[in-house]
Amino acid sequence: MEQLTSKEEEVMQVIWELERALVRDIMNKLPNSGQPYTTVASIVRILERKGFVSHKPYGKTHEYFPLISKAEYRRSKFKGLLSQYFDNSIESVVSFLVKEEKVRPEELEELSKLIARENNRDTKDQKNDQKNDQKNDQKNDQKNDQKNDQKNDQKNDQKNDQKNDQK
Repeated sequence: MEQLTSKEEEVMQVIWELERALVRDIMNKLPNSGQPYTTVASIVRILERKGFVSHKPYGKTHEYFPLISKAEYRRSKFKGLLSQYFDNSIESVVSFLVKEEKVRPEELEELSKLIARENNRDTKDQKNDQKNDQKNDQKNDQKNDQKNDQKNDQKNDQKNDQKNDQK
């Protein structure tokens, strides 16, 4: 996913917040609202060209809406940050946060609980996947058994027909 400039991110934040917006709406929500209409409109067109937004025309006016969710962009941005600055190590990120951002013990406790909840959910998901796999395997085995039984029945019928024909 293409990264955005700080101005593009600023406009994108407003579009994510409003969900649908005209350029005037975006201008009214921007912290530095002193930007000319043409500048904001140009940024929005760049965002559209980059595939982040699209628009619905109403005559000469366009209503813009996001094509990329904030969560998708956050995920992409974080992966880049993790890769470029932390060698893809979550441990390095947490260590940085603890040392540089003075994380409080309560926040670390919450983080620990969150990790435990996610691990439990992942374990449950894995168990459900295994159960579903077993069920699918059983269904496939039953289908195969039925097919084999049908084939055997057909072969036996053919043999019996041949014997009857020979008599």
